[in-house]
Amino acid sequence: MDEYRRLTRLVARTRRSAAILVCVAVLTVLGAPVSSAQIVFVKIVDTDTAIPGGTGTFTHFPGPYQSTDGQGAAFVGSGDSQTGVYVWKDGTLSVVADLGTAIPGGSGNFTTYGPASIDAGKVAFEGIGGFNQNGLYSNVGGGIVTAVDTGVAIPGGTGNFFGFSPPILEGTTIVFKGWDSVLNEGVYTGGVGGGGVAVVADENTAIPLGTGNFTNFDLPFLEDGAVAFRASGVSQKGIYSTVGGSLSMVADTATAIPGGVGNFTDFGVPPVSLDQGAVCFRGLGSSGQSGIYTNYGGSLRVVADENTTIPGDTILFSGFDDSAISGSRVAFRGSGPGVSGIYLWTNGSIMKIIDSLDSLESKEVNSLYLRRAGLNGPMMVFYVTFDDGSRAIYAAILAAIFADGFESGDLSRWSSN
Repeated sequence: MDEYRRLTRLVARTRRSAAILVCVAVLTVLGAPVSSAQIVFVKIVDTDTAIPGGTGTFTHFPGPYQSTDGQGAAFVGSGDSQTGVYVWKDGTLSVVADLGTAIPGGSGNFTTYGPASIDAGKVAFEGIGGFNQNGLYSNVGGGIVTAVDTGVAIPGGTGNFFGFSPPILEGTTIVFKGWDSVLNEGVYTGGVGGGGVAVVADENTAIPLGTGNFTNFDLPFLEDGAVAFRASGVSQKGIYSTVGGSLSMVADTATAIPGGVGNFTDFGVPPVSLDQGAVCFRGLGSSGQSGIYTNYGGSLRVVADENTTIPGDTILFSGFDDSAISGSRVAFRGSGPGVSGIYLWTNGSIMKIIDSLDSLESKEVNSLYLRRAGLNGPMMVFYVTFDDGSRAIYAAILAAIFADGFESGDLSRWSSN
């Protein structure tokens, strides 16, 4: 660890220690007990883990992207001269597809993989092979099958698909952003194994409560049959969803910022997450305003912004990144001077899951990454780099929300690698 980071961490830890002492003193005066939610961290994979079906150990987790269905996790991992899509379930890693996997309906084997999405233990992923082969594939039904590839005609468009965003899987359906050879874009759903492709929105679609048609789209999300995505048109940007059956606007550049000043001016990448009809996203405003927002409960509200104190500290958040929603809870990555971490908003309160001042299995945390499909029920999956240069993916299980379908005994079936 370089000297600057060492000093920064020392200052942040000293500040936190002072904040904890003040908190304990106040609680003692009020006669309230000091307690914290129990969080169980389970290591899924790290750079010492043997590659299932491969040789040696993992060296890298591209993206990094990881997703959970609440019972397991999916991710892309690489080693020396090998890469693949893998699933973790009940403490066991297994390979879904790797460089020895033939491209269904194609020629030869896959050579590259994009981010994977998991639902009910099944996985969808982007796969690329030689001779310009590119598509979205899944193991729904057993073997690897094609959901959509560059041999499929674009519905409502001209010619075939030329490229794809990583998919989100629900049941036997995926949602994705696709484009043609001249970069005309759209959001589409497709059935795994030949169920057909349908338009959710494309450049022929009028912008709800806006002017003209969409011109650009970001990565969409699929949950409970509804789709949400970030998109833009001429001089306008917004978050849109099909919750309720028809395409509607969640927030756009004419929407007032909850708890802020003026209207949203932009909506940040990473894109949206969706669950039970509610969307979460990162919104931006004038004068550097930034925050995480959701329409959970039927109206737009702030989850955390630059007026929010970092849990367990005395400073305010100054930046935000990835977010994910599951039911009434929103997980997000936030940062402040000398610290960054992953936090959980629930019932209007924010708790820390883990931050850069913590350690895992005696290793000092360096950086943390949560993705939009990284929270499902009581399970959260995240990527971490350590000060010693090693990397890992962990699951965080919160005992406080076992009522969502987990019992404490269930933890015994997971073993740390």
